Amino acid sequence: MRLPDHAVLEEGGLTLYERKALIALTVFGVADAAALCREGGVPTSKIYLAMENLAVTDRGEPRSPAEHLPLRSRNAARRMRRG
Repeated sequence: MRLPDHAVLEEGGLTLYERKALIALTVFGVADAAALCREGGVPTSKIYLAMENLAVTDRGEPRSPAEHLPLRSRNAARRMRRG
C-alpha cells in the first residue's frame, strides 16, 4: 500500500521518515517496525530513529519494544500547532 505524504506534517517539522511512519500508524492503529517499513515506505535502517523522534516530540508513543501506536488525532494536531 502506498500512503500519501501530507504537506501539513512537513510544516509541523517532521522529517520524511517521521511523516511516513506517522501516516502508517494512523492508518493501521498499532504496528510493528516491519509493518511500518513495508506499508509506510520507511527504510528499516531509519524506522527506529523516526519512531524515537516521534515519541520524543509526543506525536507517537511506543506501546512495547516491538509495537507503536499513534496519538489520538486531536492530541497530535494540538501538539503540532504548538510546534
